[in-house]
Amino acid sequence: GRVNLLKALGDNVHQFPQEFPTLFDAMNGAAAGDTVKVRGDVVVSAPFTVIGKGLKIFGGYDASYASRDLVDGRTLVTGGGGVQLTFLGDITPTTEVDGFEITGGTGQNMNIIAPGTRCAGGVLVNQVSPVLRNLKIHGNTVGSGSQLGCGGGLLLANSSSLVENCEITGNTAIYGGGVFVSGGSPTFVDCVITDNVLLAGNPTYAPRGGGFYAHGSTAALLGCEVSGHLD
Repeated sequence: GRVNLLKALGDNVHQFPQEFPTLFDAMNGAAAGDTVKVRGDVVVSAPFTVIGKGLKIFGGYDASYASRDLVDGRTLVTGGGGVQLTFLGDITPTTEVDGFEITGGTGQNMNIIAPGTRCAGGVLVNQVSPVLRNLKIHGNTVGSGSQLGCGGGLLLANSSSLVENCEITGNTAIYGGGVFVSGGSPTFVDCVITDNVLLAGNPTYAPRGGGFYAHGSTAALLGCEVSGHLD
């Protein structure tokens, strides 16, 4: 089949949708350390689950897979609520996700801060440490008047991820409208975290950290802009 032929030819770059019917097939057919190129004009249906093979998954390509538009042409990941981008298996910094736009998420229930907290509207990085680069994470929401919500855009739990050149804007939560970090020591470099929203009206939990909220973490922010938040 195609996968065995690619291995025989030593092809370590895979193109979706040109060569595979789904992005999962492209990842599944790749060998450890391979690159998966994704066109910017396709929509990846959420949940987009990255498997632990040390893959470089790059979105935003043009039809020739030769160049990328990382301003207006990122590959869109959306659909169905829940967490839009997540990770499965042994995910280390050899795994890179780069060039995607993530929106429309409503998170999942986790035992963070309190049992049944709604977490990670857009992206969940839970006890793994991929590299996230050139992502736009916006329009994701967690929490309500009756449920604590943490990490409207992005939640990292016990992670040492590098998050670089990402735009995190217009997300909503009660703790960490843009980003919530629980434990671990992630590093944020040259990120723009702006105009995220805190939900008020929960009688148990007062809103905290419109842009960024860290709980028991040694997160580092280098060259980042955090602005446009009431708290």
